[in-house]
Amino acid sequence: MTSDIEICDLFTIHNPRESLLPVLISAIRNPPTDEVAMDEITEVLAAILSYRNQPSQGYCVVAKQPGSQVLLGVMTLKPPDKIIRGFARSENPIELTDAYVLTRRTGIGRALVAHMENKARADGHTEIVLVSGPRFRWSGWPFWRRLYGRPVGIAERYFNDAEGEYDGSVWRKPLK
Repeated sequence: MTSDIEICDLFTIHNPRESLLPVLISAIRNPPTDEVAMDEITEVLAAILSYRNQPSQGYCVVAKQPGSQVLLGVMTLKPPDKIIRGFARSENPIELTDAYVLTRRTGIGRALVAHMENKARADGHTEIVLVSGPRFRWSGWPFWRRLYGRPVGIAERYFNDAEGEYDGSVWRKPLK
């Protein structure tokens, strides 16, 4: 499947907001009901789209079908906040975030991660750090374990919504 995708900057896509929605709706759901988490989707979308005017705050790529505007996945890099920076073990980490794919176990996520690791290395970053919340325990966490091994820590009460605060599992990978 990965040979059938193209990775490009989000802002080369016509109408990025509308193009991202199917991927986000597919990925951001509330377990165990599987309801779409529209409040979170709205927040994620606003953050990602803000990088167009503030490129120093984040870099976003998408996976798409070649010659098409149909998005298959999205991933961003951004400077880590103070909490996530505390899990880093090198001088110039970058946070990998907003990792969502339309279809799991097709190689799209791995292709996006490889692209972002290469981008981070090229930009002089020494380490990838990421945090994933409990909503992704059955989808994202197994993926990160396959790529980065066991979590290196817990970001306590890192995520919150109207129903409470939630811990996030943290992974990191040195970039050589």
